[in-house]
Amino acid sequence: DMLYASAWHPDGYKFATGSVDKTCRIWDIRKTSESMDVLKGNAEAIRSLCFTADGQYMAMGETVDFVHIYDASRFEKKQVVDFFRTGLWSIF
Repeated sequence: DMLYASAWHPDGYKFATGSVDKTCRIWDIRKTSESMDVLKGNAEAIRSLCFTADGQYMAMGETVDFVHIYDASRFEKKQVVDFFRTGLWSIF
């Protein structure tokens, strides 16, 4: 599907792509035949991606409401922010 967003990890080897199919795929440029991980959104297309400067976290924003925060070392979800419904909630 169409890609709406991309972001490079500070290590220069990994990058993320956000798609209209409600997924974010993590890629390693040393092996682009398949993605390292597929992260799923809640409701809409993934429209924005950003890694922190130290590469520890990644934020993934959907078209509506949700921002997902991931531990970028293992891409485990740490927190979800729902701006228009219930506010901040965590997944640990």
